[in-house]
Amino acid sequence: AFKNFFANLSKNPDLHIENKVYSDLKGSLKETSLDSLLLAFEKRFGKSTEDFEIEWQAWTEQAYGELTPEAWFLAARMALSYPQKDGSHIKTALTSFDKAVTLGIQSAACHRLYAHLLRTGGAEAIETGGEGEFPPDQPRALELIQKAITLDPITPGNYSEAAHILLMEGPAQDLDKAADLADTALAIAGPRDIFAKSTHDWLMAQIAILKPRVLCTL
Repeated sequence: AFKNFFANLSKNPDLHIENKVYSDLKGSLKETSLDSLLLAFEKRFGKSTEDFEIEWQAWTEQAYGELTPEAWFLAARMALSYPQKDGSHIKTALTSFDKAVTLGIQSAACHRLYAHLLRTGGAEAIETGGEGEFPPDQPRALELIQKAITLDPITPGNYSEAAHILLMEGPAQDLDKAADLADTALAIAGPRDIFAKSTHDWLMAQIAILKPRVLCTL
């Protein structure tokens, strides 16, 4: 049934299909949106994608037992790639990241992305409505990014994320250390890395703004 559904997409009357022309291709391509595809899929099988996901998770747990740490990391990334209007993707990502870390995943990227989500309170992962935001967790984010640096001490993004976390107002705020981490990130990336340079400049500008405020509170 699944194979037949996808094999006959172009003939599916429930799909909103458009002919699109691209400058580097001859002729046109028939394309549909992800939302239209999901609606047609759900109508064809009489179940929502959420129902299929629940069934899939139940099947994998029965067939294979606990998912691997890497599988939980993948689940977190997939959740963030498909934002839901009710913010449920944030909850799914948090649960999946926590599972991956608890099970001992040895991935710096996993720890960094989890730290980033906790630092922003999910704000950057939300596209509509603001649903799903939560209070940032600076101490936990710092713990995770320190682990990321231990696992991978040569990726600039790990140090940049650590600098962002130390900029936050909270018990772990340390502007001098944030500046050192920003410099380290740029030194590893090299001055010709435009993204690393712009990130470094932004961090240093924020530090310059925050320092007088911090001194006033002492």
